[in-house]
This record gives sequence, C-alpha cells and structure tokens, in this order.
Amino acid sequence: MRILSMLILFLTSFNNVNARGNGMSLIRDSEIEDILKSYAKPILEAAHLDPKALRIFIVDSKDINAFVAGGQNLFIHTGLIQKSKHPAELIGVMAHEIGHIAGGHLTRFDAEIDRASRTSLAGLLVGAAAALASKDPSALAVGGMAGMGMAQRGFLKFSRTQEASADQAAILFLEKSGQSPQGLYDMFKTLNHQIAISTSIQDPYLLSHPMTDERMRHIENACTHSPHRAKNLSPEILNAHKRLTAKLNGHLDSPNKNLRYYKEGDQSIESRYGRAIAYYKKIETPKAISILDTLINDYPEDPFFHELKGQILFEAGKTQEARPCYQKALSLKPDASLMHISLAQIELALPNPKLAEIAAHLEKALITEPENTFGWELLATAYGQNGDIGMAAYALAEKNMSIGNIDDAMQQVLRSEKLIQNKHQIRQKLQDIRQEIEYIRSKKGIFG
Repeated sequence: MRILSMLILFLTSFNNVNARGNGMSLIRDSEIEDILKSYAKPILEAAHLDPKALRIFIVDSKDINAFVAGGQNLFIHTGLIQKSKHPAELIGVMAHEIGHIAGGHLTRFDAEIDRASRTSLAGLLVGAAAALASKDPSALAVGGMAGMGMAQRGFLKFSRTQEASADQAAILFLEKSGQSPQGLYDMFKTLNHQIAISTSIQDPYLLSHPMTDERMRHIENACTHSPHRAKNLSPEILNAHKRLTAKLNGHLDSPNKNLRYYKEGDQSIESRYGRAIAYYKKIETPKAISILDTLINDYPEDPFFHELKGQILFEAGKTQEARPCYQKALSLKPDASLMHISLAQIELALPNPKLAEIAAHLEKALITEPENTFGWELLATAYGQNGDIGMAAYALAEKNMSIGNIDDAMQQVLRSEKLIQNKHQIRQKLQDIRQEIEYIRSKKGIFG
C-alpha cells in the first residue's frame, strides 16, 4: 500500500511549498539526510535494526517535535534540529524514537490509519497537487501534509508505559553505541520546563510524549552511572551538526538574521555556508557564489558545496554554468539520487538535450526514490521527447500513483500496456500498479 507515497511529493532542490490550510510540509536535502542517518546508524545497529530500512523525513516546522509512523519512518521537525544546543540532544531524541520502533509500539498504526485518513488524506492530496502545480525549479522536496497534525494527535500518542520503555531502550542503545544518555536528558529537561506553560504554546513533543518525574529521574540516574559520561562526541559529529544547523538556518530564517549571526569576519565552514545561503536568499548571486568559491577552493572534494553552487546558478538562469557544478557533485557522490534528478532537470532545460543520458539519470534515481513525483514527471518528459510514448505513459502512471490520483494512473496504465509489448519488467510494474489501484478501491470510502 502506498500510504507514504501519498504523504510525500518530491521535487528537486531545497525550498518550500506549503500545503494549503493548516498543515505541514516536508523538506528533502541530501546533505541533511546524510548527517541525520549518520547519527541514527550506530543506534540502529545497537538495536539490531537495519540502518538502510530507516526513512527519515524532515518536517518544516519550528515546533520541537519528532515522531515515528508506519514502520521504520522517523519524522523530525526542523525546530528540534535548530534548537538543539548540542548534537547529543538530537541524537538522544532519535534514540528514543528508535526505541519506539524497536519496541513494536506502532502495531496499531495500520488499524488506526484508516480512521485517521478521512481527516488527513484529503489535505495531503491538496497540498501535493499545489506543490506539483508550482513547477518551481528551486523546490527540493515538499510534501503536502495538511491534516497530518490532526492525524498525528489521533494515533501517535504513546502510553506512559511505552514512553518509559522507549527511554530504557534509548539508554541501552546509546550505551551500546558508546554514547552517554546525557543529551537525551538535557533535551527532556529543556522540554520539561514547559510543562507549566499553557498547552496552547507547548511544543507538540510534550503532548505526544508526556514527561513524568519518574522518567526524568530514571534518565538522570542513567547519566550519572554511564561509563561514557565523560566521553565527548567526535569532532566530525560536532562539525557536521554546525553545518546542519547553518544550512537549515540559512534556508529557513531571514537572510538579515543569518548575516547578523554568521558574521563576515568568521571564516569557519558553517559561517561561510550560512552567509552564502543568506546572500542567495537575498538574490545577491555574485556574493553567494564568491563565498561558495572560497569553500570549494578550500574543500574541493565536498559535493554539497558544488551542489549548492549549481542550484544558485540554475535559479539565476545560468543553466549552462550550473550543469558542470552538478556533474562535479555527482562525480563525488554518485549515489545522491536527488542530485541525479536535479541534473536531469537542468539537462532538459538546455538546447538539444541528450535524452538517453537524462533518462539514465532519472532511472537510477527512481530506484531509491520510487515516490519522487517530480522525478517521474521529468522521466515522462524525457521519454516523450524521445518518442517512446509507451514508457512516457508508464512514468505518468507512477507519477499519478505517487500523489494518489488513481483514476489518471489507471488511464496511463491502459495506455502504456497497449504500446509496450516486449518489455517484461515494465509490464510487470504496470500489473503491480493495477493491483495497488484495485486494493485502494477495495477500501470502501477510505480513498475516495
């Protein structure tokens, strides 16, 4: 079932298209996701869970919050990341959420999603449609999530027993991975100060993960007796967190605020990164590129500096100059699916596009990004311009499935089946789409 594929609409670059109404949106960024996955990896290994199975979704919200849903899917609010004083605080919260996954606390999700879908799915699809219609080349990844907050409150409130169990699991996983639970305690202590505040302004994490004095004492005791209590995090983790915060601050906060914080005289990576993004947001392209060039000169093997330079140039209308930046980024990080999609978008915008190469980039990306709506749309365009109408119809079927438009998806399936005869693998995928549509239609009244 493609529940999550209807929750998420992927485009190509870091920006935001909010869903209409009172909802949330998702952000995708290769660098940020890599950093968060690196935080999660040792915890997942300590929990005997496959790190590759965890999917991390970044929710664009200033609230301090995180939650898990639908299996190994971890949602982290940007507010939690930005307000973490230390990477250990964020890692501690991630360990707690992984504790919920390892403890099987989501077994009722599948049963409750049907009840919740009436309040959430309509808004999700409206947001997805709005994002798709924008065609904004600066948009990295946006998921229409209108109504998701209501659904979250409905089925993601864990019992106190489950909360205590997740705390215990987090402590165990942190200890087994050579980390102290101090960060978890510090973040919970910060949140605990808000308990006396009106619930109308409390961070949602307190509402779905209620604190108790007993829980706090237990985590504090674990910190006191931790064999790793005096152990510092590695410089790599500390520096990664500075970059992570600088990137989010740069994109989500006002440029002037960031230019005041990341001062001109500070030549650290994170300060230059923050200033470059601030000038990019102010549409002062030469200043942004000048700062990025200093970073690229100092760190020529860092793919994300090349990627950002390419994004800025592309959005400034300098498509020819943007292409080598993405090509360099991909040569340094060939598994970056979002970069493949961005490069394909750039190639399609150039005269005489090499359609076979573009299709190859997109086909590779969509193996790991099968719900990437914009990727499927670009692939349909590439196939169509190359005269392969049957494959274009298949790509459009996948695109429509990714936003829950099952009627149009079925039309494209029928169209593709008539035109594709000798591609057994594609015909099998078309059959899979048919079966999914039949399943969705069998859910009376749930999916429309």
